[in-house]
Amino acid sequence: MIVSIFLTISVVINVLLVWYIRESIKRINNLWQTFSVFQDVLVEYYETLEKVYKMDIYYGEPVIENMIKKTSELLSLYDNLKYLTDEIVSGENNEKE
Repeated sequence: MIVSIFLTISVVINVLLVWYIRESIKRINNLWQTFSVFQDVLVEYYETLEKVYKMDIYYGEPVIENMIKKTSELLSLYDNLKYLTDEIVSGENNEKE
């Protein structure tokens, strides 16, 4: 009797853990996709700013130059964030093996 109770509890816990892991993987995948879209938009914005800055009428404009600098800093910050996220995900994968 006691063994069947423990077995039932064990099965319920395992099912809940599998469900939790699947949901976590879905969230991580969603985060990854969001990072990818964010990077694409940011790079496109940066490239557009550079094109505008290189136009004769805007060449040397300090406001646009500052925007390019800040966008470059954002891209660098994004790269650091992505690197840290990659390490976290890689660390979890290495622990599972």
